[in-house]
Amino acid sequence: MKKIEPLDIAKWGIVVVGGVVVYRILRATGILKSYAEMQQSNLTAANELLVENAELQDWTKPNFFNNPPAGYEKTPNSPSALNDWVVAMKDTTGFFNDNEEAMRSLLFKIKTKDTYSQLANYFSLQYGEDLTSWLKDNYSVSELAPCFAYLNTLPTFSKK
Repeated sequence: MKKIEPLDIAKWGIVVVGGVVVYRILRATGILKSYAEMQQSNLTAANELLVENAELQDWTKPNFFNNPPAGYEKTPNSPSALNDWVVAMKDTTGFFNDNEEAMRSLLFKIKTKDTYSQLANYFSLQYGEDLTSWLKDNYSVSELAPCFAYLNTLPTFSKK
């Protein structure tokens, strides 16, 4: 068996300490991310994609609700209820502060995608703006992602 020299121990000690120092520098500068940070980064990217592609969904268009497929029907909503919802949604934005909780609450009350389309239609008629674009302009991705994730899980139309 070979005898361990004190110089060899010192060399390995320097290598280990150097590795730890380099690791800490890389973590401090953000070049090297932890597993949790990488997962959060992937989740953020997925949320951005979900919100960015929301306008590509047919059900976000104002006239989508006019063409239910066979065996389905438009979700019945009274014009006054739709108008009240649209006014309440517009009121969630303010000059200095937006009411994200109220916006989330209103979106989570929607039960079908065609209802969202009806609301988008009323919003467009009343304010001349696309509802989805307006939401994206006034709220951040982190505020909208849970809402669009929920809306994506809803049935498209009510069954007859």
